Formats: sequence, C-alpha cells, structure tokens
Amino acid sequence: MVESLLHLGPRALRDRNRRRPRGRLGGAQILVHVAGGSASPAGGFAALTDQHWLDELQLNLLGAVRLDRALVPAMIAAGSGAIVHVGSIQSRMPLYDGTLGYAAAKAALRAYSKGLANELAPKGIRVNTVSPGFIQTRRGRCTRRADRRRGRH
Repeated sequence: MVESLLHLGPRALRDRNRRRPRGRLGGAQILVHVAGGSASPAGGFAALTDQHWLDELQLNLLGAVRLDRALVPAMIAAGSGAIVHVGSIQSRMPLYDGTLGYAAAKAALRAYSKGLANELAPKGIRVNTVSPGFIQTRRGRCTRRADRRRGRH
C-alpha cells in the first residue's frame, strides 16, 4: 500500500506508526524524503541572516532527520527498509551568490545520509541520496531568466 503522509508532522507520524499492526511487513518499508527548496535571497553569505540559515536547515536537513526518527524504528524492528533522501547537485557544486544556505543544508543532508547508511546497513536498511541538478519548473525558469539578465549563464 502506498500512501502520502505529507500532511502529518513528525509526532503524528511516530504515533501513527506505533499504532500500525506489526506483521512481517508492518510499519514503513520505504521512505522517500523529497521536501526541500529555498526562499533565501540571492547575494552570497552577507545577504543571509541567521533566520535564513535556520530556515534552510529546517527544511533541507532537519525535516529528513525528523521523518527518519519517526519511521526508522519500525524498519529496524522489521529488519529491512529503504530510505531515499533527495539532495541536490549544489551539495557538491554550490552557487555561492544565489543559494549558499540551501547548498550548505543539502551538503549536510548528504553527510547525514552517509552516516545513517553506515549505521543502518547492518540492520538491513538501505539509505541512499540522489542529487539532481536543475529541474525545469516555473520558479526555475524565472531564476534562469534573472541570471541571464545579470549576465550569468
């Protein structure tokens, strides 16, 4: 059964997962964390306030950590599972003048995912990170047009 749990917060997810029947396939078996993005201003590190940094970390790192804490215990109990965190190419190739906080948070997600993979592999749980590059969206098109106007390609 596939279901969307996006409307639930970490505490509700954990409570819901505890109430599920525990059979051979009870609880979460596959977890894909796709939440992410940035609303911080362009302009490099000097344009980012402490709140911008906190917002980037909350959305792009700590959301995955909280979701994992809520759902991984059932995977450990089952002895199997798979976790996929969606990162970003910016974790390796940051755009310092545009989305530095986002890039740093996604780099932290990559490091966290690697550590989690090492911890959970002996328990039968795979953890992977995929790091896509530019994705054609309305917001992405606006960003690319703005970059071209500024002379960046």
